[in-house]
Amino acid sequence: MAHKMSEKRSIPSVQTSSEEIAEKLTRRIFQQEFSTGMKLPSERELAAQFGVARNVVREAIKRLEAIGAVRSWRGSGAYVQDIEFIRGVDLFDTLITHEDGSVNLDFLREVIEFSGNFTRFVVRSAALHRSTEDLETLQRLVETWQGHRDNAAEQKDLSNEINRQFIKATHNRVCVGLFNTLERISEKLFSLVEATVLDFEQKQKAYHHLLEALEERDPMMAEAAVVRYLRALEEHLASNAVTRGLFSGILYA
Repeated sequence: MAHKMSEKRSIPSVQTSSEEIAEKLTRRIFQQEFSTGMKLPSERELAAQFGVARNVVREAIKRLEAIGAVRSWRGSGAYVQDIEFIRGVDLFDTLITHEDGSVNLDFLREVIEFSGNFTRFVVRSAALHRSTEDLETLQRLVETWQGHRDNAAEQKDLSNEINRQFIKATHNRVCVGLFNTLERISEKLFSLVEATVLDFEQKQKAYHHLLEALEERDPMMAEAAVVRYLRALEEHLASNAVTRGLFSGILYA
């Protein structure tokens, strides 16, 4: 008598397969196999790589979009975005103000406290781990920034690029992910409090102290430069009724 096989074949669900593929793609993005701005392989190519149907790949890409790892454009494909660890960052637009539109000072204080301490950590880490190329890039950016003294818009863009280069110099992917999130929060923060921009000489001095610290690979010198800069910023903001006392005691713990 023929022996009947009672063994059941296990067929993975679309949900399980798409989740596994999304996890694999996320790891490849985090390991910079797919860098920011790069287009992912097509659905057909990914389906062939993973041995699944195209609808499974499509679901996996939707999962990546949900966590902000990629952005899809109809007819073009899916492109890698900067890593962000706090997908709910858009909620800050709501949490940072009250229903009447006034600034939520308690919440704002917490954001500033974290951002200040994060910046101190970043410059310490950059001083320890920067490469020669990192230092040369920062020196070139600061020199270019100095050459645009009378162009506020260009200076702002260059300042943002200098900040990103400091983050890159840490060679720490967690720092990169947090910065990509905090950068958006900071934009909202300073637009709300209408912070007074420090004058050119003060910012220039801060940059030069930071570059000196990185050149010497001195994390304590780097942190001290940031603390001096934050103290100067506090003094400028102290005259603003909205922010008076907001920074007191939170930047130097």
